[in-house]
Amino acid sequence: MILSGFSQPLFSQNINAKRYYPEPDPPKIEKNEKNFSPLSLKSEKSVPTQEWIFHKTSDNSHPDGVEQQMVWFMNRARSNPSQEGIWLAKSEDSRISNPRDYFNVDVQILQDEFASYSPKPPAAFDVRLYNAAKTHSEDLILRDAQDHTGQFDKIDNAGFSYFGARGNVFSYADDGVNAHAGFNIDWGFGTSDGMQLSRGHRQAIMSLDGEYTNVGFAAIPELNSATNVGPLVVTQNFCKAASVQNHYNLFIVGTVWKDTNDNDMYDPGEGKGGVSVIPDIGDYYAITSDSGGYAIPIKFSGTYHVMFSGTSVTNWTDIVTIENQSVLSDYKIESVNIVKGDINNDDSIDLKDVIIGLMTFSNNTSASDIINLTAEVNGDEKIGLEDVLYILKTIVETNSNTFSRSETGNTVTDFDTNLMWQDSKLAFKDESEGITYCESFSLDDFYDWRLPTFDELQTFFKKVNNDSTFDLKYWGTFSGCTASVAIGGYVKTPAGAEKYGGDVGDRINFMGGAAARCVRVME
Repeated sequence: MILSGFSQPLFSQNINAKRYYPEPDPPKIEKNEKNFSPLSLKSEKSVPTQEWIFHKTSDNSHPDGVEQQMVWFMNRARSNPSQEGIWLAKSEDSRISNPRDYFNVDVQILQDEFASYSPKPPAAFDVRLYNAAKTHSEDLILRDAQDHTGQFDKIDNAGFSYFGARGNVFSYADDGVNAHAGFNIDWGFGTSDGMQLSRGHRQAIMSLDGEYTNVGFAAIPELNSATNVGPLVVTQNFCKAASVQNHYNLFIVGTVWKDTNDNDMYDPGEGKGGVSVIPDIGDYYAITSDSGGYAIPIKFSGTYHVMFSGTSVTNWTDIVTIENQSVLSDYKIESVNIVKGDINNDDSIDLKDVIIGLMTFSNNTSASDIINLTAEVNGDEKIGLEDVLYILKTIVETNSNTFSRSETGNTVTDFDTNLMWQDSKLAFKDESEGITYCESFSLDDFYDWRLPTFDELQTFFKKVNNDSTFDLKYWGTFSGCTASVAIGGYVKTPAGAEKYGGDVGDRINFMGGAAARCVRVME
């Protein structure tokens, strides 16, 4: 019988309940450390050219979404243990709360314990430890079991050398969230607080009793009704690497992902694969797995500029400092309002976008170029000639319109005459009040307004009438307008010839209601 989701009571009296929590007393092994090489001072090497390939399988499929989710949870927990304890104690997610309630976990003790832990550095996913974990989970499925038999032997056989190791097993996990919570709460029987006595699974995840700098997590689905294990059989290996070739304990690690469901945590399917992660110095760079994870070994202390680039992301650089422990550098892609054609993501469509567009589809860009592929225009997820032509057309159309409305919508600027016009609700004034009204007028923090001259009004309205690019939205209030004349008198002129019909000259003596529309000279 397999119970998933914890939506029903988990156990009856005749069910062997031990299978629904991680295997108790997870093993730990330590070896004598030899030939340890401390960090060197940061050298003046060039940008790395060698890809670190041990952070994922060769087909990029592992860590998969569930496995990367568990890595993400682990590294988040290590960075802020107190917050992890609060989340585990108070989460209303049934994958956490139902088993937590069933085992009667003392949530105050849980929070107090996590609050007492110091933050620890993140761990890097290693494909050799993954292969060992995968082999162990497959063996557990074959034997329909939950145990640690041969777990460390499989690490040795996978070719990973280590000074210390721990292993976790949960053959009855529901999914990645349930597995992580089961390990880190360490729920189980035999104690008054609902948590396993040794807290051994938590010791590994939180790196409490050792420097567990490398991990390999395997989550193997098992839905065969003939077996008791499943729906996920999870094996986790934690190691401190020995000082041998292709083994490291210091990394820049992280996940490139987008929180598509806005729940503030990584979920399977949210990772971004194929993203290049390149520090400005060192031996190695990395390309993210399909689930978005990466790890880069570090040999030198100092400050690193880490560049993220790829077809699915906007180029981004993070700055991290390495001293004597690994650092976490996640690239969480924020949701933004995409402007089609804004390739360099500077909130403007201009010739810079044309240049970068031409360079992009001719494969002539540099690592420092910001390329926002989400700004492409035809849905092919790449920058091509069609995108460049669209940008050029947009620039031409934008520049042909000499009118611009302010962000407030209260003013319109005519760049040909360098005049800013009032476009708010007009005040109807008689001839004796117009000048005084505008001189005391204030709008959008401007105070140097005046009544326009007759020529200024006539010129503006002729432009409006004859310019096909003029949009009526730039002159939202239509009425007669009061203008000053050289001799100090007033004349009533139409707000827009296209509104009333006829030629502007025929409407100069329009005798409708007059209003003061103020103007100012742009600085």
